[in-house]
Amino acid sequence: MIISSQQIQSVLKTYGQQLKTGAAARDKGPTPPPVEKDKMTISEEGRAFQLALKAAKEAPEVRESRVAALKQAVSDGSYNVSDADIAEKMLGRSLVDKIK
Repeated sequence: MIISSQQIQSVLKTYGQQLKTGAAARDKGPTPPPVEKDKMTISEEGRAFQLALKAAKEAPEVRESRVAALKQAVSDGSYNVSDADIAEKMLGRSLVDKIK
């Protein structure tokens, strides 16, 4: 099939007229109502959680003053842990290991 340049011009002319007519119809039509933007609200509980999370992130990983106090107590011999506390921690750790 051979398409002549005259046929191409005819199609372009028709298409151009349709574009102009469509644009004019769009310009004269009613304008749609404005689209309402999305809104987000954070609950009081959410804000409290954000503050707690921020405080936790800003807190130091190691409490240097506590570590220094424990080191001093160990070095001067005043750090004492009861046998019951040691046994309790050992049993607790054993139970947690079995659950995992």
